[in-house]
Parts: sequence; C-alpha cells; structure tokens
Amino acid sequence: MTNRNKAENQDTEQNNDALPVMFTVSQLAKANNCSRGLIYKILKSPDGPVCVKLGDKTLVEASDWRAYLKRKTVTRDAIEEEADVA
Repeated sequence: MTNRNKAENQDTEQNNDALPVMFTVSQLAKANNCSRGLIYKILKSPDGPVCVKLGDKTLVEASDWRAYLKRKTVTRDAIEEEADVA
C-alpha cells in the first residue's frame, strides 16, 4: 500500500469515527433534507433499513441507511436505458 493510500484510509477511518453509529428519525430527515414522515414511511417499507426502538426513540444504524440509499440510487445510464425502452 502506498503512502497516499495509507493516508486516505486513515482519513476515512477518522471521518467514520466522527459520524454517529445510530441516527434518530429527526437527524436523518435533517441530513437528507426531507420530512420525518418520509423517513417513517421508508422505515415501514419492506425494503427499508432496519430500525431499533428505544423507548420513544426510533434509531437507524448509519451503515443500514447508507446501504438503503445505495440500493435506491439510480444511475444516469439506467435512466437513459429506461427512456430508450419506452
């Protein structure tokens, strides 16, 4: 591994340490510029991320949220292919 790769890995690790492991619904809504209602709708959907209830708090693991967003991300190529089919 080169020195540059080592530095990038260390930066990534430090950035991950600064991020919370779990997010509240309000934190997710604010971070994703959407409503709490939309976050709850996503959490109730069958393919939504797993959530944890602690008392009256609903928490979502950051890695689950990122995985959900990755699954739902549509690339420009996919959009163009869909337009060509129609």
